Amino acid sequence: MILTARSGVKDSRNNCISAQLPTVYRELVGCHAAEYDPIGWGTNSVKFADGTRFSCKQWCDILETEAAENLARYDSDFYAGSPAVTVNRYGSGKAYYIGTVGERKLYEHIAREILDANHLKYYAELPDNVEITTRTGDGVTVQLVFNNSDEEKNFRLNGKDVHLQPFEMQYFCAE
Repeated sequence: MILTARSGVKDSRNNCISAQLPTVYRELVGCHAAEYDPIGWGTNSVKFADGTRFSCKQWCDILETEAAENLARYDSDFYAGSPAVTVNRYGSGKAYYIGTVGERKLYEHIAREILDANHLKYYAELPDNVEITTRTGDGVTVQLVFNNSDEEKNFRLNGKDVHLQPFEMQYFCAE
């Protein structure tokens, strides 16, 4: 599960929950927001342990970890060094908490980590708004490829040229 800044701020009736964020998800994510900074269109950055940096904007939760592992820390301002992205083992799964609004590459970095950890393939060649769903059964694997946009999409997938009309779906038997 992936939760982001402001997760848990309201209940199912749209009432604010009077507790430290992420309120009802605190045990799940293993951290809480000790403070937060609504930075608007100002920018900051987060740095992962491997040295990779990504910019962020709009919101910065200053996290305190309880059971969670820190994946990335803020890189500047008064909260430099504070956790920004965490992961917590919960039951047989993991819960990620992203305490800011990052650039797209930040989310791709985290998604890639999750896919790699679960031995799932990452399709870097997919254009925006194209989705792949894989189904396996009776010794057959089928990939359903969806164009979730109103624009034609042309790309290569598994060595084949794929042309999808707006909102079209095609399927391929995987080899």
